[in-house]
Amino acid sequence: PARPTPACSTGESVGTSTGPRAVGTNDSPFQHGAVSSPLGSTERLAVHLPSEADGPDVIEAALASKDLHHPWLVAPTTDEAWTTFLFRIVESRHHGFLLRTLADGSVVGIVNVSDIIQGSFWSAHLSYYAFTGHEGQGLMTEGVGWAVDHAFDEIGLHRLEANIQPGNR
Repeated sequence: PARPTPACSTGESVGTSTGPRAVGTNDSPFQHGAVSSPLGSTERLAVHLPSEADGPDVIEAALASKDLHHPWLVAPTTDEAWTTFLFRIVESRHHGFLLRTLADGSVVGIVNVSDIIQGSFWSAHLSYYAFTGHEGQGLMTEGVGWAVDHAFDEIGLHRLEANIQPGNR
C-alpha cells in the first residue's frame, strides 16, 4: 500500500529507496504544515504520522519524561533529534506513529516498527514508549494494539518482535 510520509522542512538532503531528495522542496519526502490528520484511532487515541509540527509537543513531553525513560531510552529532546527521528521513519524500513489523546490532543507516546526485512520474511521490531502523565492508563496498550494491526494488515508483515527489559516495570 501507498505510504504517507512525515512532515519536515530543514533544507537538508535525505536518502530514500529512490535516492537523495532535498527536504523543503517539491521533491521532498516530507509533508509541510500543521499536525497531520490521523491515520487511525482507538477508543481514546488518534494515531498520527509524526511531523515537523509535532516537534515542540514531543520535545516538551520528552524533556518532562527523562526520569520515566531513564535508563531505558532517550526520546528526542532537541529539534535536531526530532528531525533525525523524522528522517529515519521516512525510510521504507521504518514506520513511526505518534499517539495523541482524542480528548485534548496531548502527546501520549510513540510506537515504532523498525528494521523491516522485506522479501519472503517480512519481519520487523516493535518499540514504544509513553510520556509522563500518560503511563499506567492502558493508553499505550491501545496504541500498540493499533500499530500491531497496522503492521500486519497494512504494511504486510508476517512477524513482529518486541524485546523487553525485565527490569523496566
